[in-house]
Amino acid sequence: MQDYFLRLGGKVVEWLALSGFARCKGNVMADSPNWCKAIDKWEGMVETWTRRGRQDDILNLNIFLDFRAIYGKMSLASSLREHAMKTVGRSRIISHLLTKEEVTYRIPLNL
Repeated sequence: MQDYFLRLGGKVVEWLALSGFARCKGNVMADSPNWCKAIDKWEGMVETWTRRGRQDDILNLNIFLDFRAIYGKMSLASSLREHAMKTVGRSRIISHLLTKEEVTYRIPLNL
């Protein structure tokens, strides 16, 4: 099943590149095995990132929490977001670390 979604992700990445979007230098792309997982694997990743709280875990968690459902069973995304929010909410330090990570990067205000 993952092979199918990796191939689909590869097509999406290819189409985005043809549309002018550059590949992510950190490889946070739909064709990366690190970012193409089943829901139970994502739940485990959120728990791991939250428990460990290392700098790269916080960055990955921050990137992950920006996901959006765009097609299909929207309830799957809602369930995953609910799990993530509960997991993050149980951590005493994770919201502080996420906030610290967020204010570290300047967001461009124009093109």
